[in-house]
Amino acid sequence: MLCPICGEEVTGKYCCHCGAFLDAVDSNTTPTEISSDKSSSKNAKSAPRQTVKQKKKVKKKKKRNILSTAGSVTTGSVRSIWKIFIFAIQWISSILMLISTFWLFKGFWISRNALGSISGVLKERNYPQALFLALALCIVGFGILQVFWMLSRKKMPDQGKIRRIDMGRGFLGFSVFVILYLISVYINPLIPVSPALLTGLKQIFAVIAGLGKSFFMINVLGIIFCIIRKVGTR
Repeated sequence: MLCPICGEEVTGKYCCHCGAFLDAVDSNTTPTEISSDKSSSKNAKSAPRQTVKQKKKVKKKKKRNILSTAGSVTTGSVRSIWKIFIFAIQWISSILMLISTFWLFKGFWISRNALGSISGVLKERNYPQALFLALALCIVGFGILQVFWMLSRKKMPDQGKIRRIDMGRGFLGFSVFVILYLISVYINPLIPVSPALLTGLKQIFAVIAGLGKSFFMINVLGIIFCIIRKVGTR
């Protein structure tokens, strides 16, 4: 008989060539049929395993896609809300600076004749009055420039596009007004009256000190808003 494993002609229960047990296999089958049966059985066993693995991979991908889309939606909504918040704070900061500047202008205008008439600056050579008017114009002009500076935004490249980003401008303006108020309250009484030119400076500080703590608190609040805007754009 032929060995179904190696195909050699043998006798007995064992193959003398490959050592196969001859009774365990069918004598009618050929080696190719046995090998094909083995491979088909292996493929049949591995096929369902592969399909289960593929299904698991598809489920995992779907879960990841759902989570990624949900995460992108939430992050996008949070960013849009934060941008609206920063935009609102920018306008509030500009309004606070405008209010502070208006209060200063109003105080300086009321005290415009405290040291003499405006027309007498040249005729009488009233230098204290000239110093008062010059400093008042500089402070009010500085506040107006700060309002426009705070409403502007810096151009920055972002993913191939040029966008305007709020950089928290206005911190300097609010800080200057806070320093002027502190000088007016605590240092102005220490400034001597003579020479007479210093009376114009003392009048400036007197007007700022007369605005009260509300002027001070508005500018402190403006500083806080500018810090939030600067940190929020990073």
